[in-house]
Amino acid sequence: MIRIDNFIQLQLAIGSECMVDSVNSLTVSFYKAAHNERSEPHITRTKIRLDSPMASRVFKEQPLFPGNELQRIDELLSQEGISRSSLLMGTGLPETCLSDINILLSWEQFDIIYRNVYRLSQHPHIGLLVGSSLDITRWGVLGMAMSSARDIDHALGVANYYRHIVRSPYDYIIARIRDGLRVKLARCADVHPAIDQVFLMEVFLMGTHAIIEDLLDSPFHFQEVGLAYPPPAYADLYQEFFRCPVHFNCQESYYIIGDAFLRMPLPKSNPINYRIAKNLCHEKQKQIDSYRTRDTVIQIQELLANQEGSISTLESVAESLGISARTVRRKLAEKNTNFRELYNEDRKRKALDYMHNSTLDTESIAALLGFSDTASFRKAFKRWTGQNPREYMENSPHPLHEPF
Repeated sequence: MIRIDNFIQLQLAIGSECMVDSVNSLTVSFYKAAHNERSEPHITRTKIRLDSPMASRVFKEQPLFPGNELQRIDELLSQEGISRSSLLMGTGLPETCLSDINILLSWEQFDIIYRNVYRLSQHPHIGLLVGSSLDITRWGVLGMAMSSARDIDHALGVANYYRHIVRSPYDYIIARIRDGLRVKLARCADVHPAIDQVFLMEVFLMGTHAIIEDLLDSPFHFQEVGLAYPPPAYADLYQEFFRCPVHFNCQESYYIIGDAFLRMPLPKSNPINYRIAKNLCHEKQKQIDSYRTRDTVIQIQELLANQEGSISTLESVAESLGISARTVRRKLAEKNTNFRELYNEDRKRKALDYMHNSTLDTESIAALLGFSDTASFRKAFKRWTGQNPREYMENSPHPLHEPF
């Protein structure tokens, strides 16, 4: 059970106001964004037990990731008259963090900040603007290792290997092609499904472009970019920002870097600095891996996320983890949760992800998620979101397909 005297930590962790009601409960005022990401957030007050799963989950969010990019984002949004308090709303972070080069954020805090950016900005292409404002310093020790590498090819290899220490929103599948390197991008399961897909991809791709230019200290352009979504209304700006052929409605998102850029030596290449920075990256990776592996909840969440449909019972989880079902049940009880709750959370996340980022219809999504029929899926979806699938998609920004 969470101690009463820790309620202040709970307040800081969720960026909300807390008031103790009794020995076992408190009232929390959540800043919660409305379903439409561009609408104003509203405050929801709810009473929760201190030994409930909700209270437990807020403590698992760990400040592990460098927040160097916050200052650049703040500078960009200030040009639109957007205040620091609005940018940080819901994170629990003080405004002074924007000038702290050593600040570490949790994954959830980053998600909230980027959702705030998308909601608050009046620029439809804000993702391109944010990405282009970033540089190699945003990645801390990984940025140091990349800057000290031999060439772009070497730097990208290091970035791929240690991508989890900088909260990469995408997993990379790298393939050598005849005249360069093709990098396929697969959305990471940890990313909040409500973050707009187009915005997220624009930030990532333009950020990658800006980082490579920073590494080379000279102009750079991709050889080609492919995107798994339709062209937005401002698609003509993509050519201006990327300065290369950009293809929409592709089966997958990817970028290609030509051999000429891959082989360019980096001006700050230094083998001694590289080894030092790489060792620091390795220690950071061990810290993150240690946190993930010691938390049974996270292990099960990753199993559910990565094994579509094959993990659906507590017994199958126990077998995958190499421990008994009784041990799994006990470890989850210690975290004030259970397998059924984690399983339903995973199905909700996947349902939202499919609806935002695919052209699958309701029947196909229901089948993929293991529902016996479409009616059961619709009932569960309404319980999760308060809306049926059709209503949800009609209210979603940038739907990728017609409403259900």
